[in-house]
Amino acid sequence: MGPSSRIADGNEQPGGARGGSPSRDNGLMVQSVELLLDPGLDAAVRADWEALSSTGIRALRPHHRPHITIGVASEIYPRIDKALARALATLPIPVTLGGLLVFGTGRVVIARAITVSPELVEAHRAVWSAMRDCPGQPRHTAPGEWTPHATLAKRVPIADCATAIGTVARRHDLHGHIVAARRWDGEEHRDWLIAGTDGTSGPAVSGPTS
Repeated sequence: MGPSSRIADGNEQPGGARGGSPSRDNGLMVQSVELLLDPGLDAAVRADWEALSSTGIRALRPHHRPHITIGVASEIYPRIDKALARALATLPIPVTLGGLLVFGTGRVVIARAITVSPELVEAHRAVWSAMRDCPGQPRHTAPGEWTPHATLAKRVPIADCATAIGTVARRHDLHGHIVAARRWDGEEHRDWLIAGTDGTSGPAVSGPTS
């Protein structure tokens, strides 16, 4: 599949200050469950960040961590961490990074699309079920509404979109695996592994973007 771009509904919010991971939703700190990529895909996303940064576009920074946000809530109860681990017990699962997505209006988010697979859909449904009692889950994270992606750049002016897309567009998809999952606590600004094995050389903790 060649490079592509999609303008998403402006009400769809792909994430907040942590490179696709939500940090605030209507002023409230939020929490998330994030899927981590194998070393090859992790490096590919980081290469996109570097390429965008070289053009002056505000890409994510090296201390961030490439990931796919699979669940978001205003609070994820610690007692369900074991349920989340069971929901993601099938890791590693295959994953494909495809074309490009553009979220929002005005200043937008540029993201790498994640091709939806049966394994990923099942993992998402299992996470959603485990989080069913958690408050503050956005509509766009529900089964059938979720758009999996890996964020490349945030707050990109519309005028710079052509440059951004031209810089990171690819003729071929990238194939690899989701190897681990972590929990992010936006209140405490910390994360921890809940499933799989984190085999990348990247930093384990991502701080908020300024």
